[in-house]
Amino acid sequence: MGKCKTILVVDDDLFILDAFQSLLKWEGHRMIGARCISEAIEQLFKEQVDLVITEVNLVGLSATRLPGLIKQLDRDLPVVVMSDLEEMGSARTLRQADLLLNKPLDLRETRAAITRLLTAGANA
Repeated sequence: MGKCKTILVVDDDLFILDAFQSLLKWEGHRMIGARCISEAIEQLFKEQVDLVITEVNLVGLSATRLPGLIKQLDRDLPVVVMSDLEEMGSARTLRQADLLLNKPLDLRETRAAITRLLTAGANA
């Protein structure tokens, strides 16, 4: 991949954000963390983001609309939704996301998905 990419991770669980921070740093990328939808949207306006990874259910708020909002801002920005089967939300949410990662996350699958989407974006 070569070039450092910026990845926005949206999750209200600090453990998940810390885990992604470690993984993405190890992979040579920069992570921006957001704990809610408003923080995520703010970061999208402030930063040049190459990939978004978001949880569907945030404390007190469903993030099922976030993939659609992101695609309205930048239809080419890859969006990964992570959720367990009970949290999946509407089929519309899944259609607007580029990829679904089932929880609990598998490290190998997560790394492969990130690499695949970043590589596809670089070739677009």
